[in-house]
Amino acid sequence: MGMVYQITLTLDRRGRPYAYECPFFTSDFPVAIEAMGYQTMNWIVPLTPALAIRIIPDIRLSGTAPDLSFAKFTSQQRTLRRSEIVEINRLIVQCAEDLVFYRDDHEWIGDFVAKNRYYRIEAVTDRIP
Repeated sequence: MGMVYQITLTLDRRGRPYAYECPFFTSDFPVAIEAMGYQTMNWIVPLTPALAIRIIPDIRLSGTAPDLSFAKFTSQQRTLRRSEIVEINRLIVQCAEDLVFYRDDHEWIGDFVAKNRYYRIEAVTDRIP
């Protein structure tokens, strides 16, 4: 893995994090797969309703010996807009096996889950000698 990004949230007009109205979901498969082109995908893992990490692999390191000192590890903290949180939640619902968990029972959540639940993502891995 090349980079890991830590994601945090902005504050709304009342000074509360957006997670108050739009928290991260999680599921029985608590990893959202984010396609980033033909050869790359990111993994997004919600840790709390207000915090998630995005793992961005560095494909330039593919095939190199593992470096357990993580010398090439970098991290960055980001502030997300509400639309980005909604997009991550959409990916979490789409990657879920059977169950989606959320903190609060907002009116919009049932329709949101129903709209995105029949989508399936299958990761295929090939090993090239």
